[in-house]
Amino acid sequence: AVQETADEVAEPMSAASSATTASRARGAARRRATAVTGDMPSVDSVRAHPEAQRRTLLRLFAGCMRGRVMYAVPYATPDEAWPLGIELTDSPWVVLNLGLAARVGLPALRRIRQGHRWSASVHSVGYPLLDETGTRRPDVPWPCNAEKWIARFPETGDVWSFGTGFGAARLADCTA
Repeated sequence: AVQETADEVAEPMSAASSATTASRARGAARRRATAVTGDMPSVDSVRAHPEAQRRTLLRLFAGCMRGRVMYAVPYATPDEAWPLGIELTDSPWVVLNLGLAARVGLPALRRIRQGHRWSASVHSVGYPLLDETGTRRPDVPWPCNAEKWIARFPETGDVWSFGTGFGAARLADCTA
């Protein structure tokens, strides 16, 4: 298994910003946004090679949804490049917010079934309710993981979000 950390797979972007140091620190503590190309400049963004980023995220996603209810939400956004997608998440909060940020449900699914280009999005709070042995742990009011990632893969339109409770909001930001 690959065990690299964010610092090993990512380099800081060189985007200039008028954001204060305090706001940058708050943003970095909340999330680690990652773009594999320079199309999402942000103060707290880093760039990473797509394959290295995928390895890191696959390691984090392994077993992270155990014991949770899974939701598959077809959506449509105003994004011209990747307007359609399906988000797989373990967060009811994300499902609700995605419904506010995009059009969700059968109309989007029908367009996908008609052969329109779409992207896959996956999100997890990163707080499994069952461990590797099947032992249950109690849920908490706002589950999330201390390690947070948001990655957009522009070549496919895919958005992977890990460790946050707000995957839908970031999905809307990544596809807008």
